[in-house]
Amino acid sequence: MVEWIHAEIDRFGDELPPLRQFILSGGGVTSAHLQYARAVCRRAERSAVSLLRAEEVDPQAVKFLNRMSDLLFVLGRYVCMKTNHEELTYLRPETFISQKWERKKL
Repeated sequence: MVEWIHAEIDRFGDELPPLRQFILSGGGVTSAHLQYARAVCRRAERSAVSLLRAEEVDPQAVKFLNRMSDLLFVLGRYVCMKTNHEELTYLRPETFISQKWERKKL
């Protein structure tokens, strides 16, 4: 399963421009929900790491949560791009800019 998730990260991520700045949740409802799910998954991953140290969880569970949160992040960016929403980027406290996605010409 982890290998499949990694392949999906590559598949969707290859269509995205490289990150140059920290991005914030947003870019439409679907993208925001995917970013929220990513945050929940990261929280579960941190809990699983604590359990791993106590040898109470399978190491594969931690790997799964790590890769899943990465996939949710990539999918959030991908949906934002495909729905032509703006991606909010963080510049400095109380200052945000919007970056319009450029559609690739086919």
